[in-house]
Amino acid sequence: MAEIEFTQILDQKKPAVMAETDWFGGANGLPDSSKKLVLLGASANFNNTLREVTSIAKGITDYVEGSPMACMIEAALKTNPKVPLYALSYPAGTGAALLDVTMAGTSTAAGVLKVWIGGRLLRVSLASGSTSAAAATAIVAQYTADAYNFPAAITAGAASHFVATAVVLGLAGASIRVRVDCSGTPGLTADTGPGALAISEAPLAAGGGTDADPATALATLQGDDTYELFALGSQDVTPIASCVTHNDFMAAPAVWKPGRTVVGWTGNSATAQTQADTSSNMRIEIVHHENSPRPCFEVAAAAAAAYAANDIRKSADDLPLNWLMPQFLQTDWPTDAEQESDLNQGVTPLYSKRLGNKVMVVRSVHTLHGASLNNNMAEDTRILEISDYVKKSVISAFSGYKGAILKTESAAGLPGTLTPGRATSILAGRLQQLDSRDYIQGVATAAKAGEIVAQQNGDNVDRVDCAYPLNATRSAHLIAIKETYTF
Repeated sequence: MAEIEFTQILDQKKPAVMAETDWFGGANGLPDSSKKLVLLGASANFNNTLREVTSIAKGITDYVEGSPMACMIEAALKTNPKVPLYALSYPAGTGAALLDVTMAGTSTAAGVLKVWIGGRLLRVSLASGSTSAAAATAIVAQYTADAYNFPAAITAGAASHFVATAVVLGLAGASIRVRVDCSGTPGLTADTGPGALAISEAPLAAGGGTDADPATALATLQGDDTYELFALGSQDVTPIASCVTHNDFMAAPAVWKPGRTVVGWTGNSATAQTQADTSSNMRIEIVHHENSPRPCFEVAAAAAAAYAANDIRKSADDLPLNWLMPQFLQTDWPTDAEQESDLNQGVTPLYSKRLGNKVMVVRSVHTLHGASLNNNMAEDTRILEISDYVKKSVISAFSGYKGAILKTESAAGLPGTLTPGRATSILAGRLQQLDSRDYIQGVATAAKAGEIVAQQNGDNVDRVDCAYPLNATRSAHLIAIKETYTF
């Protein structure tokens, strides 16, 4: 039996009971499984500086009301108020996204005209006989009086017009939708592009804009802590590519501070799937909500905040995203075939539910798909998260042995000495802990088969090489039941 080595308790004749703590020994418990969320969004303030966020009001004050970052903070905290949340702002892009709306007619009865800007509602009371010019003026006045963190500002245009303009420049502004409902004020119509209608809806026009690249902002995190989730406030190719580069760099063995990025997508399935093909990475997830009333940056923030609270052992199937809204038109809701197509091409689709006015995740997948995976067995984002957590747990188990005595030619004499046999036991013990908590499975079988191993490296005698199979627990996505009629 190995001798127990004490460093503070010395031998003595006088009777006593004493205890000391080895603060540098190997960790026995599993590491923290909570997830920190970083919001990547454009604003005018605190660019390239990571800041913790705990309040919606302060986030809006600090990052400019209506900016993508301010809206993302609101979306994240209203989805999950307890998420460990950080803001990493980067400068605005180029091009002003805007929409010129034409009002027409005269109201024949008093009523309420409704205007949604990025999912935020303005209720405008109008008297009977209100002209289109009066209606446009009243909409601007109501915005001035009531608007709070609207992603687009409402200003007066030409006669009988109002103009919605994204608060911050860039392509993301083109995902902000405007809906004008004149059904409560008969006689009035609105034209957002397709012609004069009682109810009219359209996104802001992109104006040829692009979103800024967050690469500089992300570089500030390379020497920092581990951040498990990022929400990107852009649908632009370059910012997504920068997130791929950053996530891959941080997940490299020499750094090992892994995370993944959630991208909100409000365009159609074809564009979402094209981007999935372009990024094709296990650390990028495109969350697709076509024609979303909320802009793309809020889709990303809401989804990432919900994921932050979701146990990695559990799938995100039917996970509700509280802050998001179903598309106003049910014809915009994705069909089963469209959802299946998205999943096959590495896109996470959302679906809308009339009861409760909910938006929910169909199934969470990353953009890497197809022949590059083993029959798509690792397409779920939870498999990557489990892999990251298992590695984190194993590293934690060995952390107390870094720099320890390494002995390979005979048995260890002291508890702190590392041998290949002891390393194998440490590895198997940690994996068994993970198995008992349902992160992985089959550890006992792998140990009996000799698949959990530790050995001295053949070239570097000061190196111990360890290996084990990753057999993650699965999700019961599909349960098939067959009923056979007998007579």
